[in-house]
Amino acid sequence: MKSRFSLVDCTSVDEAYNLTHVGCFGSVLNVCVSRKAELISMTGNREPSFGQPQRIEGLLTISDWIKLKDALKEAEFWTLPKDHGFMGLDGWIWIIEGREGQRYHSSECWCPEDGAFHNLGNLMVGISGLDSPIDMP
Repeated sequence: MKSRFSLVDCTSVDEAYNLTHVGCFGSVLNVCVSRKAELISMTGNREPSFGQPQRIEGLLTISDWIKLKDALKEAEFWTLPKDHGFMGLDGWIWIIEGREGQRYHSSECWCPEDGAFHNLGNLMVGISGLDSPIDMP
């Protein structure tokens, strides 16, 4: 697997959420949205299996932050299972991590296609402006 960002050691912000999308051939998309006081920022990295890597950074609006917080609440993020319990041979994996102060949680799901977890991940991809990786030339 290619490199991926993790919130495990991220203590320089008040709150942060990270989506890692890992494709079946190893492509990786990371989107991290963080808040420190009133400053809301986003970093996105896309490392496709084929093609050039992309990186994007920027500041987000309070409206973006509210949408993210609403999606986290809708998904009941802090109570999601660590592992959604099913895997397959082909597809993709989403890992969504969150850190709020000293509280940390992570949830991993194979091929989410609908529901609140899927909506949360799609919102994070949308916030980044990057496309989800497609593992084919």
